Parts: sequence; structure tokens; C-alpha cells
Amino acid sequence: MARTMLPEEYQEIGRSYYKLKQYEKALETFSKGIESCPTAELYDHRAATYDKLGNFNAAVKDGREMIRLNKKDVKGYLRTASVLEKMEKPETALGIYKYGMKNVPVSDKNFKVCDVILSCLPVRLEAVLPLST
Repeated sequence: MARTMLPEEYQEIGRSYYKLKQYEKALETFSKGIESCPTAELYDHRAATYDKLGNFNAAVKDGREMIRLNKKDVKGYLRTASVLEKMEKPETALGIYKYGMKNVPVSDKNFKVCDVILSCLPVRLEAVLPLST
């Protein structure tokens, strides 16, 4: 009987493919891992792979699944919002960052990253959105 792989094993193999820029193989590996045992880490890596492949909608979907699996982890908010910015949806990205700030504990070591990005985003918004008069 074949042994079932652990999520960490799928993650390690998928990351190896990703580092070799074999994104299709990485995507397949992360997807198999998610089918076997979905974790926020596997969704994160698959979202990064989708991002590299230019499939931003799928990357956002996986980022939102990361948030659903662990609302207190800043990574899901950062992944989702950064892809939304690439999609030129800065207002939606801003909403994701704000939602993250409400859910991620201040004690989290990465809370400051979200805080800094959130404080810089209005300046970037002004650059891409017409000023209201």
C-alpha cells in the first residue's frame, strides 16, 4: 500500500519545482497537497505559483482561502492584497489590509509589515485614482 505524503512533503517538493521555475509542476504538486490535506502554507505556495503564472484570480482565491483557514495569520492578507494591487484593484487591496489589521494580533511579529503597507497605500492610491474635488 502506498504511503500518503504529508503536507510538508508536498510543500518541499513543490517549492523545489518553484525554485527551478518549473511552475506548472509546482502548481500540480501544491494542488495535490491541498487535495490530500489543505493547509494555509500549501495555499500560500500555490497562490505564489499562480501569481508567477499570471493567474491573478486564482491567486486571490487561494489568498482568501488562507485567510479563511487562519484569520490571525498576516500572510493571507499580504498575499491577497499584493495580488489585488497587481490587478490594479487598490481599493479592494486596501480593504483586505484593513480587515487584516482587525484580525491579526498586534503581538504578531508580522503585524508591523501590514501596518507599514497600510500606511503607505493611500499615497499609492492617490497616484492611480483621480483626485476627488
